[in-house]
Amino acid sequence: MDICSHEPTLIAFGKFFGASASIVFAAIAWLTNKFLGWCVWETSRLLDRYELMKALRAEIRDNMRGERYYTSQQDAAALIERMERALPAEAPLMPYIAVDDRNLILDGEGRSLRKLPLATIETVVAYYTASVGLTRQLIDFREPAFAAIGRERQREVIFDTYREGAEVIRLGEAAIANLTSNVRKYWSAALAACVLVAIALIAGVWAAAHPTQTFVASVNAAVEWASTCDKTPQSQSN
Repeated sequence: MDICSHEPTLIAFGKFFGASASIVFAAIAWLTNKFLGWCVWETSRLLDRYELMKALRAEIRDNMRGERYYTSQQDAAALIERMERALPAEAPLMPYIAVDDRNLILDGEGRSLRKLPLATIETVVAYYTASVGLTRQLIDFREPAFAAIGRERQREVIFDTYREGAEVIRLGEAAIANLTSNVRKYWSAALAACVLVAIALIAGVWAAAHPTQTFVASVNAAVEWASTCDKTPQSQSN
């Protein structure tokens, strides 16, 4: 069979595209590099979000362990009763409650909250706002201004504080539910990405192992055609 009667695919491709082939390949390489860079950046950004949400969830859970003490109106009534029995009639009802007003994750990563989904930001901010308000009120129980308002008003404030505590717990549970849902979504997305990468690697290994002989044969045919058939017209003309 005359090899010059059939032009190899690689030769036809080269003739069709000509010099523009190198530009096309360069553009494809540049786009591929940019895409891979974007993938790395996006993966890093998603990991930052994932870690931030886990940290916020842990801090909210830790805060709520202490805040649950200030949720029951029965507990508020029992506290007032104990103080009235223990204190003179003219003494103010000033419960001393040890609190920690630090939120290490929020204080350290507050600027990073904007990276989270809007619904998550809203639930997290709502909880922390209420939590900080509860903490400040518990601290205010020690202040002279609270001592000066009289027992009746002090009772009302104590009851209001415990009602506020119940609201803080509700908001905290909503924030934890939202964070947990997003953490699971990110974990599922990461698992799916790992599966896709594994499939791509397996496909790449398979493609590299199987079509190699066909590709080499195509190159050899193109080289043989170019070395033999390109001279044919010249020899015939002579």
